[in-house]
Amino acid sequence: MINKYVTVKVSTFTLMLCLSLSTSASAYAEDILYNGTLEDAATKLHLDPDRTNKSIYPAASSSNNTISVSNNSNLSFDETDETHYVPPYNVIGGLNSVGEASNNKVILDGGKIQNHVYGGRIEGEIGNTNNNYVYVKDTTLSGNFFGGLAEYGTANGNRIVIESGKFSSTTKIYGGFSSGYGDTNNNNVIIHSANIENSMIYGGFATADGNAWGNHVNIASKGPIKTKVGQVIGGYLYQSGDSLETATSAKGNSVTIEENTEVTGEVYGGQISSGVGTAGGTNEDDGNRVTITGATVGGSIYGGMANGAALNNVVTITQSTVKDSIFGGSSKSVGDASFNKVFLTGVNIAEKNVTGGLASLGDATENKVTVSAKSSAQSVIGGQSQNGGATANSVAIEDATITGDVFGGISSGSSATKNIVTLMGKSVGISGSVYGGYDAAASSNDVFTGNTLNLNEFRGSMAGIYNFENYNWVLPKDIVNNDTLIHITGTNPVDLAKTSHTVSLLNDGNRLHVNDKITLIDKSKNGPDVSSLEVHQGNFIIYDMKLQQENDGYVLTAVNVTDTSDNGGDNSGDELAGRINPRSKAFSEGRVASLGFLNQAADLIANSGIRSAKAAVLEGADKAWNMNLMPFFVIDGSSNRYKTGSHADVDGFNMAVGLASGFEIANKHAVTLGAFFEYGRGTYDTYNSFATYASVHGDGDTHYTGGGILGRIDFAGTGLGLVDKLDAGQADGLYAEASFRAGHIDTDFDTNDILGITGGSSKYDSGADYYGLHGGVGYVMNFDERNSVDVYARYLWTKIDSETVNIGVDKLRFDDADSSRIRIGTRYTMAYNQQFKPFVGVAYDHEFEGTIDAHAYQLKLDKPSLEGDSGIFEAGVSMKPISTIEALSVDISGQGYIGKRQGGGGGLKIKYQF
Repeated sequence: MINKYVTVKVSTFTLMLCLSLSTSASAYAEDILYNGTLEDAATKLHLDPDRTNKSIYPAASSSNNTISVSNNSNLSFDETDETHYVPPYNVIGGLNSVGEASNNKVILDGGKIQNHVYGGRIEGEIGNTNNNYVYVKDTTLSGNFFGGLAEYGTANGNRIVIESGKFSSTTKIYGGFSSGYGDTNNNNVIIHSANIENSMIYGGFATADGNAWGNHVNIASKGPIKTKVGQVIGGYLYQSGDSLETATSAKGNSVTIEENTEVTGEVYGGQISSGVGTAGGTNEDDGNRVTITGATVGGSIYGGMANGAALNNVVTITQSTVKDSIFGGSSKSVGDASFNKVFLTGVNIAEKNVTGGLASLGDATENKVTVSAKSSAQSVIGGQSQNGGATANSVAIEDATITGDVFGGISSGSSATKNIVTLMGKSVGISGSVYGGYDAAASSNDVFTGNTLNLNEFRGSMAGIYNFENYNWVLPKDIVNNDTLIHITGTNPVDLAKTSHTVSLLNDGNRLHVNDKITLIDKSKNGPDVSSLEVHQGNFIIYDMKLQQENDGYVLTAVNVTDTSDNGGDNSGDELAGRINPRSKAFSEGRVASLGFLNQAADLIANSGIRSAKAAVLEGADKAWNMNLMPFFVIDGSSNRYKTGSHADVDGFNMAVGLASGFEIANKHAVTLGAFFEYGRGTYDTYNSFATYASVHGDGDTHYTGGGILGRIDFAGTGLGLVDKLDAGQADGLYAEASFRAGHIDTDFDTNDILGITGGSSKYDSGADYYGLHGGVGYVMNFDERNSVDVYARYLWTKIDSETVNIGVDKLRFDDADSSRIRIGTRYTMAYNQQFKPFVGVAYDHEFEGTIDAHAYQLKLDKPSLEGDSGIFEAGVSMKPISTIEALSVDISGQGYIGKRQGGGGGLKIKYQF
């Protein structure tokens, strides 16, 4: 091992040349173990470059080294006794004057360090210190920690892990430190146990015009003592350029502080102290983050702070105490503070404020603050500009105490519009007032337009309400007659001039009665009279109500009953108010789509299934072994539109597979019998339009599994007698057919269009048994050996059992659904030759029923129906494409529909008879 240190004095030009030629002394990696004995001190300590103090560092290598420092386990260590233990001044994993000091490891496990610890250190003008690692346990340190320290170079990818130790209360910790024009990216500092209450901790620190990206600090008490630190910063830039062309940024940095930790100072996800750089990024993934759980913080908290813009930063705090203000993002000078977020859950900041975005000279736009779960704060501000506008910010408060005011947006000499404040539940206490927009300069700028107050099941009091254009009320589920929702404690009534109001009631809430009155605000003026207001309760009920100023308050009244025949009222005059929501018809569209899809399965059996079973039996009879049971298989894919009053588009496939057998009865009448398994799967979209309501689009899928039996009898001697000899399998004369099917069909339905201002998806999953049967007669006329016409009539019946489905907390009851149809048609077949037999056909189909009856809350839904007429066109061909291979056959068919059922389908069957 080489333990000689050589000092070389060179010019700046020589340093740059050395760097360009990669001539740093890093060819020989070293492993140094230092136990602090006098022998170790004599052989392993070297003078620092300042030629004053003795430190540990590899003399011959600046990269890829490993240095381990520990107390000699044979000694009783006393940090004041240097007779047996000699503490080094500094510990340096890799030291270089120019070039690289990277990929080094410093392991401290016991012992004492008089000054600093470096994973890698550049002691010159140009160099990089990347990917160094420092691990600390049970060590005493008087100085600072550096994962990597570079001058005019990068300090990237360094990592410091502190398990435990005794440190100066002013110790500074730097994952990466660049002192001039270099980046500090992707550094990590992890602290498990340390008491350094006045410390400063940086994931990455750049002093001049570098970037600080992706640095992370994680602090948690996992050691023998409670962790206590001072200021914590994920990524820090001292200077980020004086113009947009030279500006750099601090983005993607994070600070995570976990349980049983105390921070005495401030916390920043990313900070830029001067220049015009941006703290944050173009989206939330690029923003800086602060995440705190179960900790105490004595100073302010910033997701990102900069003289330039502060964008897309996120602060998330849970079950913690914060003694100063909280900011998602803060721009101290020329930039905007926008798209920042703050989430507080169980956080106490009772004497300070929380602000989504704060801008000094720029605008505050689209910031968001959420306060919940027994949190407290003085004031809550979505976005604030001290010299600009505040637009489209939002505040949401649930189960919290606010001792001051709530602001959607605060401007100064500019507009504050399109801000949103949401108050949820009855556990919100607000001592001050609630503002949609507020102009701190008291000018005439717009602080009203587009500001929205959402009151979701809110009950409570406040001093006043100001500058909201829109009020969205979701009445509490336990609302009753003569309730009051908002009590105004201040002297000024709420001015409701030029405001608009929407009202809804949760679907699991109380039902309202005729003439029930609810006071929305007990002290108001200029409330607009709304003589006809529809109030939606969940998916199914609409109340006809009026909203007006009555005496000192703004009052909602249920004025009439529309559905008097089946609304659950009694004869005492205490009648339930409300009528069915016409848009709820959309829920029945999923059921009607399933019924139509099952009808397609019935058509497959009656049309292709029985013909395929008969053909299979005849082909088996031609074989020498004369098989008794023959397999058959049919499948059909289709895309159809069912006009139901609106319409449902159904795409899918139906198939059946089974075994068939044939025999003759008296007078050689041919009988075919078969049993089959059937399956189908489809997807559908439903569309409902209404004269006075918005349309509803729903979608879902359906599938069925079942089985059944089929049969056909061909009556011998009933044909025209024009052909002396028919081909095997060619029908002639009168026939009759029938089938029976049963199984289970599952359907799901989903729409986002029915619920009102409460929003959300309305969906159900259903499952019901189905049954079906059909019977028919036909007559085949063979005019010669090549041309024939089949004329037929069929009756088809399908039933789906009744069921009750859950839509959230609503229950919707579907009655039995029946389809009853007749089909009359004809098919012309021409045997061009033995290999090619095309056919065409037309049919008329009439549905007698097909109506879906459903009801919810004893109110009947509007009924979609399949009832009506459809025309059917079909064409196909049976082929034996290779004349020399008699056993191979291909059947292709297609259908088109007009009228009540529109669309088409087709099938392909390839068969090789062994």
